[in-house]
Amino acid sequence: YHLMSVYELTKAALAEKNFRNPREHGRALAAMAKCYYLTGLVDRAVEFQKQANEFLRNTKDAKQARADLNYYESALSCGTTILQLEQGEKK
Repeated sequence: YHLMSVYELTKAALAEKNFRNPREHGRALAAMAKCYYLTGLVDRAVEFQKQANEFLRNTKDAKQARADLNYYESALSCGTTILQLEQGEKK
């Protein structure tokens, strides 16, 4: 339930687009990316984290934002490879 609350609150904040600064906007996008990742929607996590990185560039959160994006992209790549291997085994 906690994750769903984070998702709903972050979605509402992103819809409002009433952020004090780019860092705040970027952190909201990163929170949404994490929600997507934790629910298995890794492709959406990558999409949102890429957006977050744009807003978090040149902030104290930039390094972590890049690391999160690399992690999500790696997870997406691994998932794609696993699916391809499993499809090959079924033939």
